[in-house]
Order: sequence, then C-alpha cells, then structure tokens
Amino acid sequence: MKKIVLILIILLMVLFLLLPLSCILRGGRIMTLPFRPFFPACNLPASDGGKECRDSSECEGECLAENMSSSVGDVQSGVL
Repeated sequence: MKKIVLILIILLMVLFLLLPLSCILRGGRIMTLPFRPFFPACNLPASDGGKECRDSSECEGECLAENMSSSVGDVQSGVL
C-alpha cells in the first residue's frame, strides 16, 4: 500500500512540474479552468490564429466572430 501511495505522489509531481515546463517550452500558457481548478491546462497558440474563416473546420482551433452583429456565413477573423 505504501508503494502505491508513493507512486501516486511521484506521478502527481511529474504532472505538476514537467507538464507546465513542456507547455512553456512549446510557447503555451498555463491556465486553470473553472471546471478543473486543481489541474493546470496548456493553452497553445494556433498556427492560423487571426486568419479569416467561415467555420471551425477551416481553423486549427475555433472560428470565433470578432463582430457579433454579423450574419451567419459572413467571413470573420479566426481568433483564439
């Protein structure tokens, strides 16, 4: 039983130390999410951020409208 607890502690240390370092080295930002406050998330920039898109199938991430008064199907800038 003590070995299992020790292994779990080591795995948690790796999660909280190595994953954030890996994220930062890849150009990302460490974030906490409202539904996962105790587990950090890595937010990596999209390679096509800021380019025009019609829907999320054209973007690496999500296609979000910068102008909320536009119509469905209008070309918008894909931003993350």
